Amino acid sequence: MKAPGSPIGPGKNPETWRVRVFFFALAVLAMELVWLSWPFSLTYLRTQNPPRTSMMAFRENQARALHRPYHIRQQWVPLERISPLLQKAVISAEDDMFYQHAGVDFNDLWESVKTDWKQKRYVRGGSSLTQQVAKNLFLSPKKQLARKLKELFLAFRLDHTLGKKRVLEIYLNIAEWGPGLFGAEAAARTYFHKSAANLNLEEALSLAAVLPSPLKHSPVQGGRYVQWRKAWILDRLQRYGHLRFKPVLAPLGPPDWVESEETDEGAGMPAVVGDTLNAASAEAVPEPTLETGEGDDNEMPAMLGAAPATEAEAEPEALTSTAF
Repeated sequence: MKAPGSPIGPGKNPETWRVRVFFFALAVLAMELVWLSWPFSLTYLRTQNPPRTSMMAFRENQARALHRPYHIRQQWVPLERISPLLQKAVISAEDDMFYQHAGVDFNDLWESVKTDWKQKRYVRGGSSLTQQVAKNLFLSPKKQLARKLKELFLAFRLDHTLGKKRVLEIYLNIAEWGPGLFGAEAAARTYFHKSAANLNLEEALSLAAVLPSPLKHSPVQGGRYVQWRKAWILDRLQRYGHLRFKPVLAPLGPPDWVESEETDEGAGMPAVVGDTLNAASAEAVPEPTLETGEGDDNEMPAMLGAAPATEAEAEPEALTSTAF
């Protein structure tokens, strides 16, 4: 996501302020209508882990329509067993106001509306982590106004009902990280052959970098877009004091072809569903180093370091796998 804009409030342009108030009132009205029609409570999510999400069903239906096999790999773990480096990297990349808003970042949402209106197409998602949880759990990824309004309403309810810690835990356990791959634990074991608790900085940045479009980019195969995203996230972690050491190199400039934030919302299935992850996970992942890298301009500067593992690597556990 982009850096948040200025706080909502009267500015130098009265017309802009009136438009903001109109959209806010429209959103509130829509959420009240959905509130009255929503058929069930969300309190069960405080203690129960959802075994299946709408996004999983959506991907299965896509694969079925294309007559392709599709296997879901997921392993639920508590937040305490997910590396704090990954938690911070994901928040910095996707929703840096996560702990300040009540489920929806209206400043970022407003910037998204302006960008989409200017481009006459959906360019920016403008969705907080809580909105993404709402969408992935209950809704379709298709870009429709009615779905977006339901997403806003559900985000408020999830934030109020569950609190930040539980919302983040659910997000990190249901986020899509590749074809059929859901959750940080399954992603860590598939790509890096270790538990999510033991991810280092390089690996955390790699996973966070592909979240906008995990079906287009691989955490281990990289590419200029992923390398730029990793450097950008690292810069944000440093700038806001989430890491103890100071940056040595500035982030790479964005690739010339990056015109908007990429997402996989409603994206079609990749050409190869089953073999993509196997090929990606077979590649060796270099360990981070304290020295700067010198090489191809397309390569990201070497990571400044990695958090040492504080506990022994757990015995690998079998991933939950379902198929149709």
